[in-house]
Amino acid sequence: MASLDNLYIVISLFAVAIAIVIGTFVWNNVASVDEVFEANSHTQTIKGNTQGFFNSLDFVFVLLYFAYHLGILVLAFFLRTHPIIYVAGFLLIVIIALISPVLSNTYETFIGNEDIATTANGFTAMNWIMANLPMLEVILGFVTIIILAGMARQEGVIG
Repeated sequence: MASLDNLYIVISLFAVAIAIVIGTFVWNNVASVDEVFEANSHTQTIKGNTQGFFNSLDFVFVLLYFAYHLGILVLAFFLRTHPIIYVAGFLLIVIIALISPVLSNTYETFIGNEDIATTANGFTAMNWIMANLPMLEVILGFVTIIILAGMARQEGVIG
């Protein structure tokens, strides 16, 4: 069911956001050691390319967020459903509304760590999405339910 996918997305976005912040934190610590990248011009090029990759992760997270949800909405559009699914969909939205604030607050606590905070401040869009994750997921959950309702079909009826 498409609403269950919203729950999976909330959990995977939390994991991806934490992984991005930790990966960038580790990279910043490695990149600050100049002896590693002063061997020749190739290592400096590698450092520049890798820094460009980590600088683009904020945009990649936003693309991932919208790609996940666009996939769910397309799936919901093509799914044949029965009206009883809406009850389960509303229950899943309630579960998402209970789980996503916990994950959002955990992320906020994680990036509030003074060692991680300087790294996490570079991810403005990701921080905004994670801070507003409960509201965004409930809205997108209801949009998914509305699309499922619009696509409800009876068995044996063509159309």
